[in-house]
Amino acid sequence: MAGGRRGGATLLGLVAVLIGLAALLGLAPSAALAKDGQVTVRAAGATGAAVTVRLADLGGTDINRIYTLGAGPTQISGHSLSKVMREADAESAEIDLATIPAIKIDRPAGAPITVTGAEIRNPSAAFPQGPPVFYEDNGATVFVMPGRGSANASRFRFESAPVGITVQAGVTYDVALSASRTKIKVGQTVRFTATVAGQDEGERLTYSWNFGDGKTATTRRGTTSHTFRTDGNSSVVLGVVGSSGSGQSGILIEVGEVKRKPDPKPDPPEDKPSDDPGPGGSGNPSGGGGVGTGSGGGTGDFGSGDGSPSTPAPAPPVDRRQDRNAPDDGLTTVTGELVDPATRSVPFEPSTGLPVDSADPATPGTQQGGFGVPGAVMTLVGVGLLLGLGGFAELRIFSRLY
Repeated sequence: MAGGRRGGATLLGLVAVLIGLAALLGLAPSAALAKDGQVTVRAAGATGAAVTVRLADLGGTDINRIYTLGAGPTQISGHSLSKVMREADAESAEIDLATIPAIKIDRPAGAPITVTGAEIRNPSAAFPQGPPVFYEDNGATVFVMPGRGSANASRFRFESAPVGITVQAGVTYDVALSASRTKIKVGQTVRFTATVAGQDEGERLTYSWNFGDGKTATTRRGTTSHTFRTDGNSSVVLGVVGSSGSGQSGILIEVGEVKRKPDPKPDPPEDKPSDDPGPGGSGNPSGGGGVGTGSGGGTGDFGSGDGSPSTPAPAPPVDRRQDRNAPDDGLTTVTGELVDPATRSVPFEPSTGLPVDSADPATPGTQQGGFGVPGAVMTLVGVGLLLGLGGFAELRIFSRLY
């Protein structure tokens, strides 16, 4: 019996020594691997590369909020799933957070939890109650998965192993993109429709649109509309991401300028002179009396022409009333008919044979005037005098008028 006891003690001591050696060599039991919180991210593909992220190495926590659990509201402080995946992306070239279609998070019992890449990249839209979060609790790694919709969050405790995350390799979706029209004018709207094949039944997809003109959009449905406001060709690219894979498609939209109506031809300029008279007086092209020039063209005479062509104006009437007020120059104005003596003869009236009383007797056969001058001679002299005075008067009148 004593030997048996001594043998049992020796065996226990040997086990203790082996445990100590294992601790020194880093071969501690698996429960120690979960201490301080750890998450192992396994990359997709044939290599199956894995990265272990220690929560203590992530620095300060980025989540500190109340989650509604089955036990009621609970204040939780920890590191978000997005932060853990960014760290894995930084440590492994085989993990690309920008293109991850989905991940599957292990849990102690039950099927893995699926989170899409879009939900990881934009957690505030996917999880309004708060994003998935990890924290350490007394040597165990705790994972909190918020409920979708109005469901409460779930909490999972990993005491014997790190939390395992597997990145989905993803299948390639068959994406077809169509447009309501591919040739438009600036300012017109195009409606796009996408059809996707190859995804799991009931899988939620995220559609990321790039319209090629600097505008982008993200939708949950495969339809959207966009108005193109600049001319030129625009390559519209659609990326579709789901929990099981991703796909891409594109289409070209030709945007042309809006045709403008040609401006109406202006009326030909009228060949109309300017109303502004030129230097030298305001001339009337019709002329008047005197000399004047204007930019309207033409030479006017003593006119106040407006520069526009016109028909010749009639000569102004002669105002003979001006002669009445003329100063007396000692001459007598005589009016009468101007007679050309060369073309007009004076009729000779023969003597009646009646005796003529005269102080001086006349020679028989002659007719004498009071000065002894024959009557015919006196008549001619009188006519000549009248003609001379009449001509002089007409000359005087003409000189006054002109």
